[in-house]
Amino acid sequence: MDRYQQTIGTLGVSPTRYPEYLGRLFEGVPLQGRRLLDVGGGSGLISFYAALQGAEVTCLEPTAEGSNPEMDAGFERLRAALGDQAQVELDRRTLQQLDPAPGSYDVIVLHNSVNHLDEDACQALPDDPGARRTFVGLFEELRAALRPGGQVIVADCARLNLFAAVGARNPFVPDIEWHLHQQPKVWAALLEEAGFTRPRIRWNPMTRAGRAGRVLLANWLGAFVTQSHFSLTARSGGAR
Repeated sequence: MDRYQQTIGTLGVSPTRYPEYLGRLFEGVPLQGRRLLDVGGGSGLISFYAALQGAEVTCLEPTAEGSNPEMDAGFERLRAALGDQAQVELDRRTLQQLDPAPGSYDVIVLHNSVNHLDEDACQALPDDPGARRTFVGLFEELRAALRPGGQVIVADCARLNLFAAVGARNPFVPDIEWHLHQQPKVWAALLEEAGFTRPRIRWNPMTRAGRAGRVLLANWLGAFVTQSHFSLTARSGGAR
């Protein structure tokens, strides 16, 4: 883990607070000996962390090789630094192109990527029937790719945010397009419609806020006035 922390520090990520955040993200989700799919894994921050915890990881990042040099460089830096400690398979296909065999994974993570599965449909949720069918179909594919009792983790910014509500630029996440996101209850309902069970929603404090943030901001109001970030876990079928 020391090499991981040192390397993410060179990528502009807090070497202490980000692993603490990932520990919270995977709370209650065993990784040792599990097969994990990281959808939209980018530079591999989550993929390599999970691999260090004993997971067999596929990082699904459909960006064509060379089209995002900074992201590609980050992934290669982590791979070079960790070597045999944490091996991650990089797959350039989209989720729709992947077509995994049933029961291929124990854990599927969509970290800041669920809205990118279909941005037009995401924007039209929750009332548009076609948009709902699109995401229910995608989530049914995810459920089929999980083994019985497997878990999906969806983490993203919610649509409702103080700064968006007053038409101001959010100083914490200035580039977020709030209309391309949805509330966690919308995703939870769609996951249940697709056959997932036991959805659990938590609001995430900003990692930069440190220990005080974990105490004061890990709730709906704290998120609403900062970056509106949440994590949602749900299970595929019954418990294993």
